[in-house]
Amino acid sequence: MRKKYTISLLALMGMIILILDTKTALCGASDGIELCLRTVIPSLFPLCMLSTLLTSTPIGTSFPPMRILCRLLHTSPTGASIFLSGILGGYPMGAQGIATACREGRLDQNEGRRLLAFCNNAGPAFLFGIGAKLFDGTKLCFLAWGIQLISAIIVAAMTPGRETKQQIVAKFSSISISSAMSKSIKTMAMVCGWVILFRVLIHYLAVWILWWVSDSIQILIFGLLEISNGCIFLSNLQSQAHRFLLFTTFLSFGGLCVTMQTYSVVSDCNLNFRHYLMGKITQTAITFLLAYFCLIFFPSTEEISIGVVLPMICILTIIGYRFFVKKQKKDSIPMLVGV
Repeated sequence: MRKKYTISLLALMGMIILILDTKTALCGASDGIELCLRTVIPSLFPLCMLSTLLTSTPIGTSFPPMRILCRLLHTSPTGASIFLSGILGGYPMGAQGIATACREGRLDQNEGRRLLAFCNNAGPAFLFGIGAKLFDGTKLCFLAWGIQLISAIIVAAMTPGRETKQQIVAKFSSISISSAMSKSIKTMAMVCGWVILFRVLIHYLAVWILWWVSDSIQILIFGLLEISNGCIFLSNLQSQAHRFLLFTTFLSFGGLCVTMQTYSVVSDCNLNFRHYLMGKITQTAITFLLAYFCLIFFPSTEEISIGVVLPMICILTIIGYRFFVKKQKKDSIPMLVGV
């Protein structure tokens, strides 16, 4: 009851603010629509549709390399395919895959809650589309993507749960291209709605509250609220090292906007959303530390090259596998992230 009153009160306050300052709302909504048309939809929609097709097929039982990913993540082949679609499709495709698999009975509730902690990540289309405008070349984008993958694998190893086997294959139901199109359009409409809403919120904060704080603080707040806006404003920072550090942090956390998108996707699946929050906070902390260590070893970001990035990613992956996965007991994983 208290929650309903709170939502009603916030809605009433929002309407009063919109009436008092309609110009800011219109400006924010216009910028949000432009952001969706120029960045969000082109980078997410094609991969959204392909991700829907991927997670609706029994690829885990027919694609042998997926077994390696299953063992690394301590999850079923269905969970491994969802992780793969999440890192390729971007936010919120990982959560969408988990919700779909739970509704169709291909994942049980326990594994679905566990997957929420590490399967929802930024995709390469968004990462390279935005990152290429922030850095000189794409090598730092590759490094940021590698750091995100390593942090997700570490969180998977830290998240409690059991290594499960593939569930009944007969529960896979074929999906047509038209059905995948319908689901993708629905998902994109939800994502764009949240992006526009948070763009309006950011405009009000900039005009009414944050006008007196420094640009760096504004960028940090905007990035924690909505990842697309935060990454766009990163171009105002002079230091490429600072841009890289904040960029990788924003990628792992996703922002409050992505959190609300994820909640909208999984709200009807009876999944404990606390697993997602704990996993994202843990992954963000790990990502920040890895990015900071990279900057310590290479104070000048121009010194980082693909020849250095790829071995570093391989070494960190091996270390993470050896100390966080291989030594674990087969029946359980240490409870380091919230149950």
